[in-house]
Amino acid sequence: MHGAGPAAPPGGAASVTLVSRDAPLAKAAYALVHAAAPLTAALLFGGERWMDADLVAVAGDAHASDAAAIVGLATLALDGHHMPGAPEIIGVWVAPSRRRRGIGRALAATLAQAAQDYAGRPALLIPVTRESVGLARALAAAQIVTLPDEALLETWLLAELP
Repeated sequence: MHGAGPAAPPGGAASVTLVSRDAPLAKAAYALVHAAAPLTAALLFGGERWMDADLVAVAGDAHASDAAAIVGLATLALDGHHMPGAPEIIGVWVAPSRRRRGIGRALAATLAQAAQDYAGRPALLIPVTRESVGLARALAAAQIVTLPDEALLETWLLAELP
């Protein structure tokens, strides 16, 4: 399943391509995150979190096609992960050197649109690290995603990760 793509985030920092979890690009992105930040890869994309993902958004440098050009990864479970039946963005990761440039927002926005297109519902985003709360709240304020209630949000948060 290859989606419309690639789409460039604001500022043209990278392009985003939507693929299935089994696509070679998705597997290359997962391998890159695992090599760069194994603990983060396990938290955001490990085990059931990866297996529940139906769609994967991969951000890469424009005009580059190899795995070395990958700068971000995000996953979407159309039937939910934490809350069955609710499309959920399971994890969003951007290479540390490329953060704060709109790539995470572009990844999440691509998956949020896919949730609308495929499931007819907005995507839920439960941030699992303190660093991701700002992104999640900004996306919710822009009505791109929905968030769990504040009490649940605080119980899910973990320590800072690379």
